Amino acid sequence: MNSELSPSPAYGQLHAALLEQRSRVQSAEVIHTVNRALLAGERVSAAFYDLSLLKLLQQRKILPLTTPETTREIEAFIAELNPVVPARLADEAQFCELQQQVSQLSEHFHWQHASLLLVQNALFVRTWLHWQQTLETLFSAGDNAAVFQRLEQVLKDSSGKIPVLGEARELYRALEGLLVSCRQKAEEHSSEQNALAGYTAAADIASRGIITFGATAEAVLRGRPLPTEAQLSARIKQHHASVTDRTHPWFSAL
Repeated sequence: MNSELSPSPAYGQLHAALLEQRSRVQSAEVIHTVNRALLAGERVSAAFYDLSLLKLLQQRKILPLTTPETTREIEAFIAELNPVVPARLADEAQFCELQQQVSQLSEHFHWQHASLLLVQNALFVRTWLHWQQTLETLFSAGDNAAVFQRLEQVLKDSSGKIPVLGEARELYRALEGLLVSCRQKAEEHSSEQNALAGYTAAADIASRGIITFGATAEAVLRGRPLPTEAQLSARIKQHHASVTDRTHPWFSAL
């Protein structure tokens, strides 16, 4: 598969190892656990495949607009943005206040070559890379603590960047829900005895996070309204169903 669309070379190795494990065990409980892990891995890999297709579309649309001058201006805006964004948003009130600060920063920034739209797309590429690194950890670490820590970091980073999108309160709530779930699952699966169950839980959170991020990025890229929590939930269910019945295009690309 095109490396641009592959979450991690480690996925194939882990998937093969799980299939081999399933073939030699007789316990119905263990087989069920392995099957859940296999399905969770397929869901998150298929979600990243969708995100990578979106990245390729984004590159085709933005590349003609990218020049050394726009790149420098984007970096200058992000440099001014970084001190404004806290390490962690405490609550929705702080998020709304941050939205106002970002709006004022954009309004008063001396735009000449770039725009807020190009900044949004630059942040999309960075977040795509962060998700790719997170999946590398998920498929190869074998350490639940490291996986959940990496998941929490990418979700926190995403929460801090979404004020650049404008009115995105429902998206903030969706990401906060994923963060809460991430912390809960990290506590539940801190023991190495629960390695496979921890992997399944982390992969589920990752697939939901990638779908949430991808749906939002696609709305921005296509000039559509940002998705609501209900729309995001429906999209996640649709994605899971397409992987379960193996109609998702990722299977054809394998």
